[in-house]
Amino acid sequence: MKAKRAWLAGFLFAPLVLAGCWDRREINDVAFVMATGFDKVGDNYRVSIQVPLPSQLGGIGGSGGGGGTSGEKSWYVESMTGKTVREANEKQQSSLSRQLYYAHRRVLLIGEEAAREGVKQYMDIIARIPQNRLGTFVMITKGETRNVLNTEQSIEQFPAEMMRELAQNSMRKPRTAKHFIETLLSDGIDPIAPAFEVAKTQSGSGKEKTTIKLSGMAVFKEGKLAGILNEDDSKGMLVVMNQALQPLYVLPAPKGKGEISVLLQNVDTDIHPEFQGGKLKMRLKIRGRGSVLENSSDYDMTAQSNLEALEMQLDLQMQKTILHTIDLLRKEYQSDPIGFGDTVYREFPDQWKKLRQDWQSHYEAMSVEVISQIHIVHTGSINLPFGYKEGEIKR
Repeated sequence: MKAKRAWLAGFLFAPLVLAGCWDRREINDVAFVMATGFDKVGDNYRVSIQVPLPSQLGGIGGSGGGGGTSGEKSWYVESMTGKTVREANEKQQSSLSRQLYYAHRRVLLIGEEAAREGVKQYMDIIARIPQNRLGTFVMITKGETRNVLNTEQSIEQFPAEMMRELAQNSMRKPRTAKHFIETLLSDGIDPIAPAFEVAKTQSGSGKEKTTIKLSGMAVFKEGKLAGILNEDDSKGMLVVMNQALQPLYVLPAPKGKGEISVLLQNVDTDIHPEFQGGKLKMRLKIRGRGSVLENSSDYDMTAQSNLEALEMQLDLQMQKTILHTIDLLRKEYQSDPIGFGDTVYREFPDQWKKLRQDWQSHYEAMSVEVISQIHIVHTGSINLPFGYKEGEIKR
């Protein structure tokens, strides 16, 4: 009798346990946030989110493509302002029929003006809420973020994905929220982030269109945007940081007229701090290989001596541009994204304790030596300059 009662009790209790996901959320009730943008409007925050529109995506009732069907976008941007970021988020939620879901967010944008006031409050939100992905890419925009998020482009389905792909192609290890936060909380190094802007372009028909362009690298000082480096300075900084993918250098020919384009590969930079007479010195050794992609000059590269002269020309140009970039970072922006301070800490921890409190003055005063050793290993299948007669070639 007791066994029957136990069996009956178990039978009646089983449906309570096997009821499934009682708190499940249907996918049709969720709005997946692809990107979030932060801007400042006076003392308030403007938050913009980008969500895909299922009706405009591939499948029933729609077709693939960056602009959706019938000229309509495949995404929707919602912008709201509030005294805090969370208040703006609540206003966004109250205007949307679906529950906002941030776990699949691809990029996090911060407007240039907002970033100059400081980014720590935005990083606090990312780090505090478990749903947020620390693998999200952090980016800076020239102008308001909502303008960038609303920009139509033809390559990727969403502007957020366009920026993510551009960021991945900008450096070896693109800066995620996790890396950005870790660097922000570290001594002797400042974070960086790619900077984007809306640019004009022309389609094949000659019609002017807008697109999203990578405009350089943003550098920070004490959690605030210090400045945005141009293409050349961004390249020099990434070379020293061992983050440049395949930088291209265009240099004048050692003799004659015209330019030669050299693509660098396997570039590696060693940073060696040393103290000479109590003064700090940084010695940078850059090694790598180069390939000539274009020779629009009248310079002959078949002779070994001429090739060595071209290598020397390349080394001198790299030394000049990198020294300019380092001076720009430490004297104008007062930012240390390369991590010279962190390098001193790792190799000379005792000296770092003395330099740490007044690192900026030591950073600006230190001497820097750049030694570049790039070997050109490929000149292409055409050895002589194309289109020049024998007497016109500079040997």
